[in-house]
Amino acid sequence: MPSLVLKVFATGRSLALRAVSMLIVGHGGCGKVQQRVVTGIGVLFHGLHISGLSLRLPSVASTCARFASIGLGASVLFAGCGQTAPGALVPPGQSSALALKQTAIPSVRAPNSVYRRASKLRPSTTPIADEALQVGQGYPKRETWNIDPNNPVDPTCDKLDWSYTNTIPGVTVTLNPATTSLTGGTTASFSTIPSSTAVGVYTETVTPTCTNPNASGILPSPITYTIAVVSFDIARVAQVRSGTPSIVSNKSFNSVIGEFTELEDLANPDVALNSLLWAIGGDTVKSYSESPSGASFSSLTSADLARQVVDFYWLEPGSEQSSVVGVFPVFNSHCESDKCTGAEAYWGTATADTTAVVSAPTNIALTSSTGKVDVLQDPLFDCADSLAFGLINSGSACDSNNAVAGISWQFTATAPTGGTGQIDGTQVIDRSESATGGFHNTPAAPVGAQTNGYELDTCVRFGTASRNNTQILEGKTATWSGQDAPGQALSDTWKSFQISDQARMYFVYQRNNDAGAPASRSNIWVSLGELDWNWSADASNAGTVKVPKWTVTSEKHMRNPSGSAAFSLPTWSATISLQAPCAP
Repeated sequence: MPSLVLKVFATGRSLALRAVSMLIVGHGGCGKVQQRVVTGIGVLFHGLHISGLSLRLPSVASTCARFASIGLGASVLFAGCGQTAPGALVPPGQSSALALKQTAIPSVRAPNSVYRRASKLRPSTTPIADEALQVGQGYPKRETWNIDPNNPVDPTCDKLDWSYTNTIPGVTVTLNPATTSLTGGTTASFSTIPSSTAVGVYTETVTPTCTNPNASGILPSPITYTIAVVSFDIARVAQVRSGTPSIVSNKSFNSVIGEFTELEDLANPDVALNSLLWAIGGDTVKSYSESPSGASFSSLTSADLARQVVDFYWLEPGSEQSSVVGVFPVFNSHCESDKCTGAEAYWGTATADTTAVVSAPTNIALTSSTGKVDVLQDPLFDCADSLAFGLINSGSACDSNNAVAGISWQFTATAPTGGTGQIDGTQVIDRSESATGGFHNTPAAPVGAQTNGYELDTCVRFGTASRNNTQILEGKTATWSGQDAPGQALSDTWKSFQISDQARMYFVYQRNNDAGAPASRSNIWVSLGELDWNWSADASNAGTVKVPKWTVTSEKHMRNPSGSAAFSLPTWSATISLQAPCAP
């Protein structure tokens, strides 16, 4: 086969070679177009005079050159038909070929959040089309087509009539205006793509035609490009994975605070997206862990929100809107790779939205009743003299039949639909103690437990009198009851002692896990309310080491405090052991 040697010359800026495609289009007198694709070398010609490169191609009887390599500036350049030497490939500005330019309409760009986070597009190894449109979406004023000013049409053309050949089923494409000047542009608008439209790649054609049928010289010619029709949805994955996830795009689904929630984006075609960004509404955490040594939570990170699957928990009730933006891999045809701003992601962007109706127990009430401060024989300290805020009857020989706890709580709530679970209490406490003086130069014994800020009061779950959680059924009201009688045993060697407790009791709830749920996907305990209370007292020993005589010299405590609904998770970094045993 005879060959054609294309010699390319360069001056000024350096030669830029790309691993993209070059299309050499042969035809007879601008008739039927046949494309030959040369891969492996792409040369950016816009604004360059290129030299030092020879490209050997099969000769073609009569050709026009068409460039489908990376677009230049913010456009896609397509060479049109003219009368050129066979196989001639000449830089714009020196060619008789015509170029069409395609640009986006700023008013129809994807949500602003995409652009605030946008950066240069990542290379795509598997582009699916020149651009992507999403099933169920309409695209008014999607894009503008016009003649590239670097390759103007011959003035004898007069004006341009524009037409569009669409192959996407159920879609109407309109061009406005239908007739323009030789330098004007027409805007393409796409009607809503029916949900029944099959996903896939469709070939579209834009045709500019001279209004003067006798025009000569450089004339316009049609240009074809591809559009991928894609679907993009949000699916909710069950706590116990089974079957196909439930599609929740453009509709609402129900959840309960503290319930394990997993959302997944479903892209069709199922390709590796160039980028992904979730926006999860409401107060959430990625994880929450509790143990006697500490309780902490982690929040969703930017890396978590860029994954196909996102796991989290809602902490508060409400109607929470969430969305995901994905960028399908399309040809990077709308900018030079070293000049991309990120806005080019618009050409492959798809979005999906959903709303979660997050429920929580209602009719929340937190009340308490309080006792008194005194020096008592406390069974918790083997019936030794203790400065205590109340006393809990435990059946010990030193218990009083009239023992009254320092504080007794009653927390009540009504479970929502789907909210069968457990309620309980978790308490953190900030304690300070001090003792002074010793008899006959005997040093004061060390004081009891103290904290460094708020610490867990012995047990993660305070429990009931029988040290169990209280069950709560959906739609039913349940009450958790608990009590506390904090104090400190008094040493016979002390002359005085001071104690102060600042405490916060959290009313907590956990929805039951679905049967068979793995530990890694468990529901978490969350807060329904908080009740703050405190007490402090001073005592002095007017007796001796052998015969101590302790009396309360001052005390104060909150009287029957009440709490209120609140949804902040309890956290701590240490435990102070003041009671035993603990709830399961």
